Amino acid sequence: MGIPYRFSLILLLFCSWQVSANIRFTAYDIEDGLSQNTINTIIQDKYGFMWFGSQDGLNRFDGFEFETFLRNKNDKNTLSNEYVNQLFIDLQGTLWIATRGGGLNRFNYETETFDHFVYDKAGNNDNYYDIKQIIQANPNELWLATHSAGIQVFNLHKQTFSTLPLKHTNSLFLSQRNITCLTLDTNNNLWLGSAVDGLFKYTVATQTIEIFSHNEQDSNSLSDNQITTIYQDKSNDIWVATLNGLNRYQAKSNDFQRYMHNEKDKNSLSHNVIRDIKEDPQQVLWLATSAGLNKLNKNRDSFYHYQNSPTVKDSLSGNVVYSLYPASDGIMWIGFFARGINKFYLTPRLFQHIYKDDNSPNSLQSNEIWGVFEDSKGEIWLATDGGGLNHYDKKSQKVKTYLHDKLNKNTISSNRVWAIAEEEPGVLWVATYDAGLNLIDTRTNKVEHFMHQSDNDNSLIDNQIVALYKDKEQNLWIGTKNGLDKFNIASQKFTHFSNNINDKSSLSFNFILSIFEDSRGLLWVSTYGGGLNSYDKKTQKFTRYQHDPDNDNSIINNVVMSASEDNEGNIWIATVNGLNKLDFSEQKFTLFNKQDGLANETIYSVLEGNDNALWFSSNRGISRLDPKDNAITNFSLADGLQSYEFNSGAFLKSSSGEIYFGGINGLNIFNPRYFNQQQQDLALTITKVRLFNQTITIKNIADRNQPQNHEFQLNKAIYLLDELTLSHKESLISFEFSTLDFSEANNINFEYKLDNWDKNWIKTSHKSRLATYTNIPPGSYTLMLRAKHQNQQWGSKVTRLPITVKPAPWLSWWAYSLYILTITVLTSLFFYHRYQAFLFIKENEERLTLSLWGSNSELWDWHISQNYIFRLNSITNNKNGKQQFNLENLKETTHPDDINEVISAFSHHRSNKSADLDITYRRQDTKEQWRWYRSRAKAVSRDEQGNADRIVGTIEDINQLVEAQNQLQDLNVELELRVQARTVELSDTLARLTTTQEQLVESEKMASLVNLVTGVAHELNTPLGVILTATSQLEHKQIQLSEKIAKKTLSSQLLIEHNKQSDACIRLINGNIKKSINLVDNFKALSYSSQNEARKTIALSLLFENIVKDCSIRTKTKAAFITIHCPKQLNIVSYPQMIKEVFNQLVENSCLHAFEDILANQVEIEITITDKTDEIHLLYQDNGEGLSDDLVGNIFDPFSTTKRGSDCIGLGMPIVYNQVMHSLLGTIKLTSPNNGGIEIIIILPKK
Repeated sequence: MGIPYRFSLILLLFCSWQVSANIRFTAYDIEDGLSQNTINTIIQDKYGFMWFGSQDGLNRFDGFEFETFLRNKNDKNTLSNEYVNQLFIDLQGTLWIATRGGGLNRFNYETETFDHFVYDKAGNNDNYYDIKQIIQANPNELWLATHSAGIQVFNLHKQTFSTLPLKHTNSLFLSQRNITCLTLDTNNNLWLGSAVDGLFKYTVATQTIEIFSHNEQDSNSLSDNQITTIYQDKSNDIWVATLNGLNRYQAKSNDFQRYMHNEKDKNSLSHNVIRDIKEDPQQVLWLATSAGLNKLNKNRDSFYHYQNSPTVKDSLSGNVVYSLYPASDGIMWIGFFARGINKFYLTPRLFQHIYKDDNSPNSLQSNEIWGVFEDSKGEIWLATDGGGLNHYDKKSQKVKTYLHDKLNKNTISSNRVWAIAEEEPGVLWVATYDAGLNLIDTRTNKVEHFMHQSDNDNSLIDNQIVALYKDKEQNLWIGTKNGLDKFNIASQKFTHFSNNINDKSSLSFNFILSIFEDSRGLLWVSTYGGGLNSYDKKTQKFTRYQHDPDNDNSIINNVVMSASEDNEGNIWIATVNGLNKLDFSEQKFTLFNKQDGLANETIYSVLEGNDNALWFSSNRGISRLDPKDNAITNFSLADGLQSYEFNSGAFLKSSSGEIYFGGINGLNIFNPRYFNQQQQDLALTITKVRLFNQTITIKNIADRNQPQNHEFQLNKAIYLLDELTLSHKESLISFEFSTLDFSEANNINFEYKLDNWDKNWIKTSHKSRLATYTNIPPGSYTLMLRAKHQNQQWGSKVTRLPITVKPAPWLSWWAYSLYILTITVLTSLFFYHRYQAFLFIKENEERLTLSLWGSNSELWDWHISQNYIFRLNSITNNKNGKQQFNLENLKETTHPDDINEVISAFSHHRSNKSADLDITYRRQDTKEQWRWYRSRAKAVSRDEQGNADRIVGTIEDINQLVEAQNQLQDLNVELELRVQARTVELSDTLARLTTTQEQLVESEKMASLVNLVTGVAHELNTPLGVILTATSQLEHKQIQLSEKIAKKTLSSQLLIEHNKQSDACIRLINGNIKKSINLVDNFKALSYSSQNEARKTIALSLLFENIVKDCSIRTKTKAAFITIHCPKQLNIVSYPQMIKEVFNQLVENSCLHAFEDILANQVEIEITITDKTDEIHLLYQDNGEGLSDDLVGNIFDPFSTTKRGSDCIGLGMPIVYNQVMHSLLGTIKLTSPNNGGIEIIIILPKK
């Protein structure tokens, strides 16, 4: 038999320190909704809301969400300044805000707006309206500590400011000081702190000021002159915080006791910079320092420090603390510089948390706890993963640690300690997860190692040990990952137990998790996959308790973490699928799972407490089961749990009744006797109302009596409303609510119900906290809200909000009256029309019968599925009325040559292969003679497969028609022969027509030419006729003159008369000759070509300036005012002279034709030129008389004029048209608006 080697025990590391109960800090910062992370001040209002004043806005917290209030320069009802120095609640519950530079603000709860108050300014100091602190000296006054205005008194009734009534010298003295804080003590003394001048004590009775300042030579003087806050505790001691230490005023000696940081004294202040002081209900002082949170005990002689630890998740968020506030619910709120907000519970939690803190010596060596053991002296030993063996002395609160040193064999074999047992007082068995078993004698400092030896049967079965247990016979039972060992200490022998698949009385599985012995002497062995085993030491056999899916009376899962016994002998079994209770006498299992209230079904350990309840750890915290009613209470992090996840094997019920549960983040200790499940009724507050997911705003006080505008608004804050009235427009409304319970939001259940609408309460989670309703019908309702902690029953507190939903105008009583009247009228009309329709149908039926009779047609209605047909006015050998019928019946009456075609047509239509039925066939008539009939029908209904279920149709006699068609066919043959002959004749005729068409085209061309020549002849005929007449007259006068000369009867008077007449004829001849020449020139202009002019790049603005000048010279009849609108840099490539001629002609036409009855100074012509990418648009407009519709249509035709019979011959506009269209390659269009004038649009290409 191999004997383990013995070594003298050398303690590698001995650490002793005091272990203090942990505080778990909960953090909120800007990512959670804060406006800014530096919090100067904290307060709780009368409604329960928490308020946080930051350096960039004010924040209101309902336990779930932050509502921020910022300054808006355009809204006078917002904060006057976003930098908040202090928050204050007066005796009436009003919230006051002291700002930096914005004076005093008051929050209006009804409208959630702010009122601003400032005192008269003296001087140009930018900090004059900087208010540091507010106190209420009496019910009617607020006293304000200011930066540069001394102590300002605000009268709450008059809402006016005044200075504190002091002696002149005192008033002048204080007005020159930067007052940072003030406190009115119980003796009516006003204590004032300054920024640099120390502390002032103003005695109201004597109106004297006493100054306290720092004196380097006097240790009982103030520690510093820079005062940050003054606080009077419940013992009436005055505490003065400075930027260099804490001071307590000693009234008897009229000096101060200093509290300073001392690096050599861990119980001194952590830092000398102190910004806030608060006292909790236990008369403990809490200090906000620049090196964390300090707690000064009730004896005022020792400080405890809470500081940020990067490795500890729930430690203080930062070390520079700015503000503190102990709330009424036992929560301390902490405001930081740049680190947001923390909160923690001042009242002790049920569960004490011991954990590792790298920044503090008061912590464990490792947070991973896998075993807890109490020795015979009542000392607690902890098995940690990585932290070795830890001894925790409850009385001295000191920890002693035993660690492994791989360079020294005289230490425990590994730091991965999993289980502990006691050999005798002072001697412990220590099991490791990877290095076997250790026996440590703490009295003689010796250690003995036991390891698995593969060549030695009398050694450990495996080095991976999970469980240890010493039974009543003093045998040590060792549970490993590879089987169970029993070690007889007296004989030093190991007995191995392992699974034998052929022996059901052997161990069910080799991976052992837990071992314990019950009151019957049975050893219970929990395995990881083989269920639970009970070992009878007398019979040396195992009884297996394993999961059987076909047996409800079996263990729920084969992974058993641990087992324990209650005082009634029941075995409680922790599995990964719930908690089992085994009634040993009846061998009956009872299961507890999530449906019964478990927070999680992975149970690690279960113990009976001194309250007779079962306490168990799981993957979701610690739970309590009351055996009286099987009620389960689940605990959360808010109750002080180390984490939600615990470890198997880490559980203990101590001799004093305390229960220990270890997990992944340390150890929880509690005494079940102190558990008090007192019912706490939670009241809900509606915090917001949303309409279509948008927060509803609140009306200003001035607008409350005004009618509702298009936007729905509340008359006041929702939590102050007694009732809510909605219209039909508010069809999607949500109510957001909170308990204003800041303990643990995740541990609260919510329900809501709209009375008169919801039948049952509706559950909602803490994440949403919304009651949403859509399209609530008109009526009266009550929204009811309630909340409870998860561990408690629903209480009696229910928040109620009456809600009235007004009907839409079309749903009001008068609307319903109108509806009833309308329905009555419509019903009457309906029945009237139905009766008329009945008469109409009856009349139509008669008409149909007569029509069928008159047209010699038969109507049939075939109900296929029912195999019958109904006939009306039968013209065949069928009978009228209803009779049995199917397709086979057609063979009896249809001509043999047509029957197949008829049946095929009916079958195709019946199977939905044709849209309708139209068949011509022969069948017997009433005289049983063969005649031609035509049957047309259509399916009026079909089944789901598409087959016709009913077909309705007609039969008509077409025998005469068929005979006529046969005759017509014969005629068609004869006609085709005639058509062929006629086609030849038509071909010859077509050739002649083609020739004739060509001749007509030539004729049209000649006709156009004739029209032009006729026009020219007409225009020339007049002047030529005048010339001919004048010439004939001149010739006649000349003959008369010659005769008179020959007869010698010519007198001087006759000669003079002859000369006059001759001159008149000559003038007439010359005038008409010139007119004829002008006509010929105009005719030539009609064929004007641009071949004689070169294309040029034209600057249009310059060109039209010249056109205006030319027109002013050429327009002889009337002077026109011409306006040109043309871009400066617009150029085209074209013919400049032709463009000038076109617009000269247009201007001349306007002056000549458009202004007969208009004065000269009223003639206005406007030319607008627009650039359109590849072309230009020229708009010509005048304000003349305009043109008639007839003349607008033919204005561009030759000889079209408004002055027929004058010298105007109507060729001006045709010349313009010809030049624009053919020479300039553009387009031209003329219109004449109804209000006069003309508009001509000319479009020319740029190139």
